[in-house]
Amino acid sequence: MSFGDQPPFSTGTTAPPRQLQARSNYVPSASDVHQIKESLSAIEKEVQRYDDELFRLYTLVAQRESEQRELKLNAEKCRSILAPIRRLPNEMLSEIFAQCCKQGDEDVCISETRTLSALSISLVCSRWRSLAISTKSLWAV
Repeated sequence: MSFGDQPPFSTGTTAPPRQLQARSNYVPSASDVHQIKESLSAIEKEVQRYDDELFRLYTLVAQRESEQRELKLNAEKCRSILAPIRRLPNEMLSEIFAQCCKQGDEDVCISETRTLSALSISLVCSRWRSLAISTKSLWAV
């Protein structure tokens, strides 16, 4: 029996539908008891099939979501590799760093800000760290 078929119990005209029987003072005969037990057994098997199918589908959805997350991470890595900043020559990046940390005044507060800016730049990625460390003007006091 597939999921679209009729439920495995009688809804014919010889006996009242189960819903009406359940809501009334209906007392099943011995033959009705046997038929109802068979219907109950078939219904419970069908419910178990649904449970099994739902578990399989939930597992499949979880697997696909995991695969989707992995694909999105790989796409993000590809976008990162293609970023225009990667094509800038080291000399130009060093000059940009120097301009970002440029000291306008010899004030202590400005000097600390400059060092913090240089530190921030050096924490972005390994390339920027190497460039920041090798750019002496960022660290000059």
